[in-house]
Amino acid sequence: MKTKLSLTLGMIAFAAMAMAAVEPTVAVVSGSSKNVFKVVYKSELSTKVKVTIFNSDGKKVFTEEINNEKSFARPYNFSSLPEGEYVIEIEDELGKKSEKINYTLAPKNQPTSLMAVRKLTNFSSKYLITASAKGESKVNVSVYDTNGELLHSETHVANGNFGIVYSLPSEGYHTFVLTDNKGNSQSFIF
Repeated sequence: MKTKLSLTLGMIAFAAMAMAAVEPTVAVVSGSSKNVFKVVYKSELSTKVKVTIFNSDGKKVFTEEINNEKSFARPYNFSSLPEGEYVIEIEDELGKKSEKINYTLAPKNQPTSLMAVRKLTNFSSKYLITASAKGESKVNVSVYDTNGELLHSETHVANGNFGIVYSLPSEGYHTFVLTDNKGNSQSFIF
């Protein structure tokens, strides 16, 4: 009888401890870039955690298992996926949690490159044109004189960083019009 009582008390204590297990903390946050979302997981128990990402159609696009971890912060890069709504599901021994995210690329009409013109201080008629782009971007450079006459026009491909020096006549002022491949223009007058 004592053995049955001890066994019953032991089972009750075990069940109470199992029920008292604190649910893990799970969060999905934006990462260091617009393409990255970070899953942050924290639990009192070392457990196997399964992370699954579904697209808006409910199709599984990624899954991985993380073993014997109490906590982790793991980045997931969405750059190879199309824009849209996704569900990140985190499953462990205590159940499943899921969070919806909305993955979007750069807003429309935002310049694909940063463009600038600087007059070189040690040279009276030299100008530095720079562009910085993520990926390949075409930059059209048009230069006009004081009368609005086109002096020069050409297109450059900026793949990362780009720079070129123009030497122009020193009389009057010059207008530089830089246009990227999305049609965004910037004008600089010197």
